[in-house]
Formats: sequence, C-alpha cells, structure tokens
Amino acid sequence: MISVNDLLHIAKQDLRIVNGDDRLSKASDLLSTSRNRMIVVCSKNRKVVGVLTRGDILRGIYHENAGSDTQCNSLMCSDIHSCKATDDLNNVWSKMSINNLNAMPVVDEENNPLGVLSSKCVLVKLLAEARQQDQLMRDYIDGMGYR
Repeated sequence: MISVNDLLHIAKQDLRIVNGDDRLSKASDLLSTSRNRMIVVCSKNRKVVGVLTRGDILRGIYHENAGSDTQCNSLMCSDIHSCKATDDLNNVWSKMSINNLNAMPVVDEENNPLGVLSSKCVLVKLLAEARQQDQLMRDYIDGMGYR
C-alpha cells in the first residue's frame, strides 16, 4: 500500500500558512511567489480552519470588492477536505477526483498542518507504482519471476 507518507517530503515543501486574521495581501504574496494553488489558513493555536486558493482571492476581489486589507478568514473555504499521512494514496486520489480538488492539506491527528499534497504529485506516484506492478507481472508471465 502506498500512503501519503511516501509523498510527505514533497507536501511539506508546498505548505504555506497564514492566520485567519492575516491580511489578504499576505496570502496573495505567498501564492504569487510559489507554485502552490492553495494556502492553509490556521487559527492562533496552529489548527487548520480553512484553505485559501487563487480562485478564492480572485472571486473576493472581483465579486466582493475585497481589498488587500481584507482578512483571510472572510474569503477562505472552511469546508475543507484533508488527509492524514497514514491514508492510502488511492483513497486520497479518489477523494480528490470526486471533489475536483487540485490540492489537499495533509494534517496530523490534532489537525495541525503537515503539508499540501497536489493532485499532480499523487497521480505521478500512482502511475509509477502501476508501471512497476505491470512490469513485475510481465516478468512473472515471461518466466523471469522466480529463478
């Protein structure tokens, strides 16, 4: 079984955090200087309370007239899908596909952020595993499995 833990080193690199009362300008700066599409919004005690995407910021600016001094918690999505490091990667991929998610926060048992897992990263890992399994099966069928 492949777990999220196999990709946690990458997910940690993609983690960007703001507090709910931080200004939108801070979140915008973090998004513009990284390849991320998502920022994790945390409470004062560092618990995940929501996520903020580029789309959330753009909708806030264009539809709600949010300015750079708007607080992040007013635009964040608090109905989040997250995963744990021990979760099966196939199940995480299913959750991401069903909910049309480009990224998902990885949290620990206390809901502290550990990383942000991108759908691209998950898919690449699952495809690599499928190719390896396919090659093992081909080797076995060709008589190369046990010598």
